[in-house]
Amino acid sequence: MSSAARKGIMASRRYLFAKFFSAAEEAVHTLMAPKATVASESQSVISQAMSKFQEAYTRRMTTTMYLAGTAMCPNLNAAALTDPAAVEKLVVRQLPRASARTVWVGDIVAFTSPLVPAGAEAINSLMVRRVAAVEGAEMVPRGSDERPDDDDGADDFVIPPGHCWVLADNPDLRPPNVIDSRSFGFIPMSNIVGRVVYSGRSATEHGPVTNSPLAQVVDAPVLENEVDPEELFAEIGGGGEDNGGEGTGRGGEGERWCAEWLQ
Repeated sequence: MSSAARKGIMASRRYLFAKFFSAAEEAVHTLMAPKATVASESQSVISQAMSKFQEAYTRRMTTTMYLAGTAMCPNLNAAALTDPAAVEKLVVRQLPRASARTVWVGDIVAFTSPLVPAGAEAINSLMVRRVAAVEGAEMVPRGSDERPDDDDGADDFVIPPGHCWVLADNPDLRPPNVIDSRSFGFIPMSNIVGRVVYSGRSATEHGPVTNSPLAQVVDAPVLENEVDPEELFAEIGGGGEDNGGEGTGRGGEGERWCAEWLQ
């Protein structure tokens, strides 16, 4: 057996393990719900857990969305620096129960914005930023723009359990010209819907996203088994055909746009 074939088999095994782990997590979450009081209800909970496992195991681990604006430049949608209408297609590894065990400093994540009112359409509620700190990290602001708007003015602060601090990648943008944790403070890990693992704007301009070293290891088998660049970017062509409106359109059936304010 060739070296390439062995690597392919190992990647497939790691992919199946990742799917199994994700499915098992869903099943355990169901079982850990408030305990039933009678035997029939207990049996129902077990059936629900098995159903959750099967559902999670059979669905894809990735989804796609579109990103507009310059907040994540130059790492994502770099073309927006010269073309305001530019958009980039993102592949997001879904993380149904994101936590400090599955999200690390350096990861680019898609999350529900804490600024969007409850009940707002999901198409307008997602943001993409990079995780800069997780629970337990002590942070010392370098200036007034490094402090969340609701901070009490202390010299430093600690990221509370179950939360993280996210920032835009673009070094030339600062509040109020960009919105991130310097504007809205910590976000709950539960707001995170997934990690951005691949991006591109055309059939010739695409590639994997640089996340934390650990994330790149655990995401590698998912990328290899679920990301087909030829299929993903076939309809984009040269990259200028998609609507560049921020958070206002869809790129196709089931596609989502990332909301980018003040960009």
